Amino acid sequence: MTEFASAPRRPLPCRAIVTDQKLLFRRARQLTALVAVALVTTLLTTAGAGADPIADKRAEAARLASQLDAQNNRLSVLAERVDAARLKADELNASTAKAEAKLAAATAQSDAAKGRLKDMAVDAYVRGGTAPAASLTGPDNPAIRQGYLDQLVSGQNDALDAMREAQLSLKEQRATLQAARSQANAALASVAKDERAAAAAEAQVRASLNKAKGELGTLVAAEQARRDAADRARSQAALRASRSRPANFGPAPPVGHGAAAAVQAAMAQLGKPYQWGGSGPNSFDCSGLTMWAWRAGGVGLSHSAAAQYGETTHISLADIQPGDLLFYGSPISHVGIYVGGGQMINAPHTGDVVRYAPINHGGMPVGIGRPG
Repeated sequence: MTEFASAPRRPLPCRAIVTDQKLLFRRARQLTALVAVALVTTLLTTAGAGADPIADKRAEAARLASQLDAQNNRLSVLAERVDAARLKADELNASTAKAEAKLAAATAQSDAAKGRLKDMAVDAYVRGGTAPAASLTGPDNPAIRQGYLDQLVSGQNDALDAMREAQLSLKEQRATLQAARSQANAALASVAKDERAAAAAEAQVRASLNKAKGELGTLVAAEQARRDAADRARSQAALRASRSRPANFGPAPPVGHGAAAAVQAAMAQLGKPYQWGGSGPNSFDCSGLTMWAWRAGGVGLSHSAAAQYGETTHISLADIQPGDLLFYGSPISHVGIYVGGGQMINAPHTGDVVRYAPINHGGMPVGIGRPG
């Protein structure tokens, strides 16, 4: 049997061994890099899924601050509707009182006319009509006497007819006013219902804020402070820009002599709480504050932002001076009193107090009015 011996292996050249080792080392490095990239990607994905807690809190704080602003704007609109409805009810009550006074006077005139007619009828019957006109023509002239009596009765009848017409007119007026008053009361009840709904929504937002402890509460305050600072900067820029442009109004009337007193009166209320329908001395809503302030300046204003806009002389932003009133909303639902430096004093909303604010807090004013 022939045995075949294994052919001896030829050793690899030294260069080939070195080349293979370099290739293996390079592949190992590439694999390590791929593993590292995969690991980093996994970590980033995990972090993204969990999100940055600070960023989440900031976003939540901004959302809650915006939600509160929206609720407060709605509440301002509702509060102004309440003030306007109450003002209308007061006007209706005053008109009704005047109508009732006229009706009472007409009734008194009617009673007096009836009394005179009765007395003259009795006198004509008992004395045969001894009246001045009859005495001039002789008491025995029945035709003249009868003509006089007819004229007298006709005059009394005319007076009674006029009185009846006045009574009918006043009765109709009273019915109209009573219907208007009922409508005003119904509107007021509807507004009160809207207020309760808005207040409940605001309470929910405040409850959410109260649940947010520590850092989130601080972030909400920081977000509101940031917005105030931005508003102040925009206010100053708007004032500068307005004074560099031609005014949209004619020459503004002089500032009322009571403007300084009005500003001082507003400053004296700083820190007092906001309250719907509040007109002092312990709490205020927006128009209640400006009404109070300008009362100290010798000017009477209605308890309604929209009514105050109609009661003041409208001026441009370029002519604004301390004491002027700034109006907001469409329809108008908020008012503040300008104190200079792009700042106003106002009673903002429920849960807040009378305080300073930039004039474009929540938007530039839709109008400026000068009392006086």
